[in-house]
Amino acid sequence: MNRVSVKIDGVDYNIAGEKPEAEIVKVAKYIDNELKEIFSKAPSLTKINAAILMSVNVADKLFDARSENDQLKDKIE
Repeated sequence: MNRVSVKIDGVDYNIAGEKPEAEIVKVAKYIDNELKEIFSKAPSLTKINAAILMSVNVADKLFDARSENDQLKDKIE
């Protein structure tokens, strides 16, 4: 198990996972950038509200990617 120290929204987190360290850092940077983008557009949001909005945005992207993946699988078959 890899243990990695990352910074998200100025806070240090120790994350443990099976993925390579570089991948864990990449995910943390993605989350940090998504939060920064939300705060730049809505600076009055609380951290919790920004995190919830970011989670909804990331889940939406995930659902879109899954749908696209399913469509490509159908084309291949």
